[in-house]
Amino acid sequence: MSSKKLVVLLLIIGFVVGVWIGVFFSSTPTTKETILQLVEDIIPSTRGLTRITVGLDRTTIMLSGACRTVSFDITNDQAYSITQGLYNQTPVRPLTHDLLHDVFDNFDIRVKQIQIDRYEEEVYKAHLYLERNDSSVELDIRPSDAIALSLRENVPLYMNTTVLETQGTKTC
Repeated sequence: MSSKKLVVLLLIIGFVVGVWIGVFFSSTPTTKETILQLVEDIIPSTRGLTRITVGLDRTTIMLSGACRTVSFDITNDQAYSITQGLYNQTPVRPLTHDLLHDVFDNFDIRVKQIQIDRYEEEVYKAHLYLERNDSSVELDIRPSDAIALSLRENVPLYMNTTVLETQGTKTC
């Protein structure tokens, strides 16, 4: 585990313990649900989501998890950007996703979570969750951009479990 990940993990654990201690010593009665809500405000819930891995065959994306695979076609430019992220390669000139990665780094913006959460009118839809200081924002994002960003930001990619089950093909 890298030292950066260890520091983040220790900060999260410290915060959760601090919240628990504060709740324990406060005079207001608390419930398990209250504590869980406090934790969910810090760590996005993955309830109803499945962590997926990314595969690429030319311009066909394959998203796999829980013995299911969802495939869809993307453009050559999108495939190139995802390939760069998959193999941790840096192009001579930055691509849009590399630029976004640099903006996030320079402005201390943290990608909290990326998820593909809907399939509507034969199109997959995704959301990007960002955090800076005490502010959070949820943004609509194309799945191909979500994949390219998740690879550059080293953030797990999630898919709505129901979407994966209904749109994916069984692989095991």
